[in-house]
Parts: sequence; structure tokens; C-alpha cells
Amino acid sequence: MVSVPSEHGKESFFSFGLPKVLSLGASLYLKKFMKEIVVVEDNTEIREVIEFVLQSDHYSVRLFENIKSFRQYLQDNQPAVIVLDIMLPDGNGLEECRTLKGHRSTKNIPVVLMSANTIRNTIEAGAATFISKPFDITDFKQKVEQYVDFA
Repeated sequence: MVSVPSEHGKESFFSFGLPKVLSLGASLYLKKFMKEIVVVEDNTEIREVIEFVLQSDHYSVRLFENIKSFRQYLQDNQPAVIVLDIMLPDGNGLEECRTLKGHRSTKNIPVVLMSANTIRNTIEAGAATFISKPFDITDFKQKVEQYVDFA
């Protein structure tokens, strides 16, 4: 409650400050409604470009440079979409996609596979779509956004 002493017929002035940091409740509320996209890509420059592009469109973005850290995160989190490179230092994105599609908790998460090499088995592995690197930013955004809308 805010109260301001005043006199009839005279102006009253008051001011207040708001904290710059969101309260925990507000932060959780925003996170619930922001679509989260997970990106697993070992190339730092590509990760940073993807992060910039997706955050510019107001998505929550989580970045991983390897499958091991991605799997740890996935144990307690459910992203809207996973963007997964095929050639990673600690595993194969095609195999990881097959693993994700084989688990009850992750089988419905759209997976967007990407690689510098044309891979024919991406749909067979359960991927929603494939993006060839180097990629066009507009094309990348369109492909990812079409699956975020269904999440």
C-alpha cells in the first residue's frame, strides 16, 4: 500500500523506485513463457552467431559445446527445440538424435540437425529438419521457428 499525505486543492508528489533485478517469482514466470532453444555446437563462432540471432528474436538460448554437458542439462530441463551439430568432439549428432527420439521424455522435442557435410540419414534418425553449414541466417531462423511454434 502506498499513501501520500495531501491537502485538498493542492498538488501532491511522490516517487518510488523499483529494483533492477526481477524477483524470483517474476523471473520464473518469464522463463515459463519464453521458449528455450538448446544449441549443441562445438564451433565457438557458430554458437555465438546462433545465440545472437535467437536471442534477438527473444528466445531463451542455452549453449553447449559437447554432448556430455548437453546430456547433463537435459536431465532436469525440457527445451522447446534442440539444434544439434552432427560432428561433435565427444559423439555423433545423428546417434544422439536417435537416442533422444528413443526416450519417452525427449522423443517429442524437435531436433534440428546441422552439418557442413550433406547427411542423408537425418530424417531417418528422427530429426525434424536439416540445416547445411554454412547457413543463411533467414533460412536458419525460419526452420527453427517453425518447430518452436509447435512446442
